[in-house]
Amino acid sequence: MNQEVLCFKEIVNQLKLVPDIQWDPNTEPVLPFDPYNEDKDFLSHYFLLVASIDEGNVIGKAINARIIIYALYKELGSDLFNVFKNLDQIYNILCEIRDNYGLRLGRLWKYIPEILNSVNTFVMQRHGKLYKWSLNYKKPIYIVNEISNRIKRMGKTPNSTRKKAWMYMRWMVRPYPDLHVYDHLKPMDLYLPLDRNAARTYKKLGVLKSTNNLSWNDVAKVTKWARALYSSDPAIVDYPAFIVGRLLSRYYGISICEILSRIKGRGFDNAV
Repeated sequence: MNQEVLCFKEIVNQLKLVPDIQWDPNTEPVLPFDPYNEDKDFLSHYFLLVASIDEGNVIGKAINARIIIYALYKELGSDLFNVFKNLDQIYNILCEIRDNYGLRLGRLWKYIPEILNSVNTFVMQRHGKLYKWSLNYKKPIYIVNEISNRIKRMGKTPNSTRKKAWMYMRWMVRPYPDLHVYDHLKPMDLYLPLDRNAARTYKKLGVLKSTNNLSWNDVAKVTKWARALYSSDPAIVDYPAFIVGRLLSRYYGISICEILSRIKGRGFDNAV
């Protein structure tokens, strides 16, 4: 095992208890519920809405997904979870949210109402009980297939990385600091969410040759590598890989061991 991989493993150890930005209690806006103690069907639906728009081309920065769903929930209440009858109304509310929070959204942000509506339709067809529905499945991949095929922009094509769907399953399946809502499923069966940031880390570690044209074969490759390191919980590397990849994009030529030194010496927040 080379030095960069050893340093990355230590980064995983340093960050393993850092909550995801989508529910970190120290990140604004503060969620109006406890994500570790809320009804499981509610959490399943709420965070599927978050995951469905957590895409750079749609919302820009990941934090914007948190802000948008929070603000929509504050405005709409339980109607956020119903099929929208008036998409123009949702679009107008989104314009207000964008302006009030000063958000720089992605070029496809106008599709947000349609994306959210596809989530709500999907959940409605499962009688509004997403957690209860999930109990029918023994492995995460079966749920991912359902989500990806029926929700807009979740990776319908077979060769897609299905990044957002696997990110959602990481949130739902893994123990703390993830949400462990789908407690009947095993973390060992998760595949890794793979986007350009994480791929940059895996390329630096010699797992991938390129960060371009990512496909399901790349997902299988990085997941096999992660399972060799963490057989019972391969997705433990996902959030650290995202953080490292973001730093690699900012600082040309920096090594993973140098990133470890930043995290150890200056703390997670200052390093990122």
